[in-house]
Amino acid sequence: CNLSINQGLTGRAVRERAIQLAQNVAEDPDYFPVSFLPDTRAEIAVPVIRGDQVLAVLDAESPRSGAFDEGVVRQLERVAPLVGLAIENSRAMDRLAERNRQLQLSEALSRIAVGATDLEDLASRVSVKLREFLGVEYVSVSRFRPRTGYLELVGSAAEPGFVERPPPHILLGEGLVGRAARASCTLVFDAAVEPSR
Repeated sequence: CNLSINQGLTGRAVRERAIQLAQNVAEDPDYFPVSFLPDTRAEIAVPVIRGDQVLAVLDAESPRSGAFDEGVVRQLERVAPLVGLAIENSRAMDRLAERNRQLQLSEALSRIAVGATDLEDLASRVSVKLREFLGVEYVSVSRFRPRTGYLELVGSAAEPGFVERPPPHILLGEGLVGRAARASCTLVFDAAVEPSR
């Protein structure tokens, strides 16, 4: 269930950066009923704040009006900073894991560059490594030939059956690869959203 910060007690907890307690949700104008908790009568939403950022909201709901006494509120207040720390630690671990992946790729590409016999060998081996790293079906390396205005396919790697035979040349500005080369920037194309040009 996705709620905007303009909905429900959880959204109000984010906006106001404070605990929101509704001992009787029928009396709270911001209460937002959700279909999977149809018997909710009381709700508490506790923002998880680290520094100046709201990272999450702890939300507890009960089928009994008045279910959340001071003891429950205090427990949730004590747990919220621990949840925030766990979230920050998880994010830090994710960043470290991604950095490690990037370093491993960089090391592998360096080894390929040192061991390559020529440009085609380098491009083909780099394409294979990038296809594995990215988990995609096709990667290619094309070099630009300024005299002709064409991109020349130097090396590629494809999942079997994904591509029959890639074109050996692409005109600058033609297709996504040609448009990216002409614009000198990265372009992302989603075939489900953008018609091909």
